[in-house]
Amino acid sequence: VFEQVSVFMTDNLKQPHGKPLKPEERHQVVLDYLKKIDKPATVFHLRWSEPALLSPKVLTTTPAFWYLRYGWNRKMVEDMFFLSQIEVDYALEKSFDEVFGGGYKGKRWVDTS
Repeated sequence: VFEQVSVFMTDNLKQPHGKPLKPEERHQVVLDYLKKIDKPATVFHLRWSEPALLSPKVLTTTPAFWYLRYGWNRKMVEDMFFLSQIEVDYALEKSFDEVFGGGYKGKRWVDTS
């Protein structure tokens, strides 16, 4: 898992090819990304606690303003979603636009399954 995560995190955010992440792999990708950006997992405090896995449901139901409140910028949030292979739907995008302002022009994960 660590080798796969390293490829995701060092390959300039290119869309990973191959199989979708398993829940355990996604969890590790998110934890590694939090470490990389030096942010604690407290942003998920009302949605998640160990030993549960950080799932797409946890990430997508965390209110956008919590990310801002805990010092994240939009690129950090979008990169986390991209690396963990979670698609940003219309409603989530609009909440990010409202909290962070403007549209996002960076890379996004596209669910092809």
